[in-house]
Amino acid sequence: MTPQDQSLTETTTPLPSVDLQTFRYVMGSFASGVSVVTTLDDDRPRGFTCSAVCSVSADPPLLMASVSNRSGTLKAILSHGRFTVNILGAQARSVSQLFASPAQGQFEHVPWKPGAVTGMPLLPATVGYAECEVDNAVGAGDHTLLLGRMVGGGTRQVRGLAFPGQVSAVDFTRRFAASGVRRELRVGVGNPPPSEGVCDCTRTRCSG
Repeated sequence: MTPQDQSLTETTTPLPSVDLQTFRYVMGSFASGVSVVTTLDDDRPRGFTCSAVCSVSADPPLLMASVSNRSGTLKAILSHGRFTVNILGAQARSVSQLFASPAQGQFEHVPWKPGAVTGMPLLPATVGYAECEVDNAVGAGDHTLLLGRMVGGGTRQVRGLAFPGQVSAVDFTRRFAASGVRRELRVGVGNPPPSEGVCDCTRTRCSG
């Protein structure tokens, strides 16, 4: 056993977690790209807006998407074993908001086509897309981390959509002052509160 392994197994008293609002404020300051994760539920397309997507491995080519355990899209992905990450372009804010809504019938308002490799829904307003097979699914609190092995994909030479840091320096300072943490925090100033529905759940509640 290495010293690092030993340190991880030492018995310590767990520290209390921060409150939900502090967690969302801190993680909401992290700028991230925006995507819509899609799949098929039988023959019916499903999808949700997700900013909790990242690359994991180059060999094999794996990416990760975090999905709420309450999501109907998650159930469809696990049943079908395939999904697509549609990385939205800068002009696709309305698409992001549409798929962030808990309402049904988003695909009635957006055209789509089946991916060439998996048949999963591809959206038009993207800078890139990744067709994936589920490699693994790992439970993490109230979410499931989907590991997808990329089996198809493509990109376009346009600018991507991103969520900037959402919390002002004043809000951060007040929150940490109230919790007794003394630290100078330098973050973006003047950004509006995050919109509802985006599924990294550090910002808002999940839908989909």
